[in-house]
Amino acid sequence: MRMNELSRRSGLPVSTIKYYLRERMLPPGHATGANQAVYGEEHLRRLRLIRTLLEIGGLSTAVVREVLAELGSSGAVSRRVLASLRTPQVAAHQGERDDQDDVAAAQVAAFLERRGWPADPDHPAVRTLVTAVRAARAAGDREFADRLDLHADAALKAVEAELAALAPVERAGEVLVVSCVLGDVVQSAVRGLAHEHLLGAGEADQSSAERGVPRVSA
Repeated sequence: MRMNELSRRSGLPVSTIKYYLRERMLPPGHATGANQAVYGEEHLRRLRLIRTLLEIGGLSTAVVREVLAELGSSGAVSRRVLASLRTPQVAAHQGERDDQDDVAAAQVAAFLERRGWPADPDHPAVRTLVTAVRAARAAGDREFADRLDLHADAALKAVEAELAALAPVERAGEVLVVSCVLGDVVQSAVRGLAHEHLLGAGEADQSSAERGVPRVSA
């Protein structure tokens, strides 16, 4: 297909596709002349992957470029790159270290030890957990770290199901990348729906009060 058809089918402007070509996020087409090329279904699939990672996953161009480079060379992605997809970009606590930092770090370390999970304090996900636990404690939620196991149980079930489904799939590395990104998006959306269900106007006030759920205004 020509560039205009690739643009039409992908829903992307020609200028955007040319940008992806210049940035080597999209492989070049088959040259048919000095300034002419044709593109195949693999280009369309790559553009859809790029859109998913950028527009739905909210990843940076630099991260997407790195992911695509790995997929292009081996068809697989490393654990390091997968970690950059899965972990929200949460800024670490700024300022002088205090007792709250130590308490949060100790609580996260205890959680990881219980689960038997990697406990590298410099891992992006571990740093994110420490930052989140510290922020929760600062807001008055001293039991926040105790609920990490609930999140871990739910995450394990979801990831186990995802990996089992990916086993027989072609281009499993590409599908795994999409699964990681969309899994986080879906998890956030489902949690939002759960909060709406428990806290929204559709729940009877008496029922919410019996469960100890705080009332919120519509």
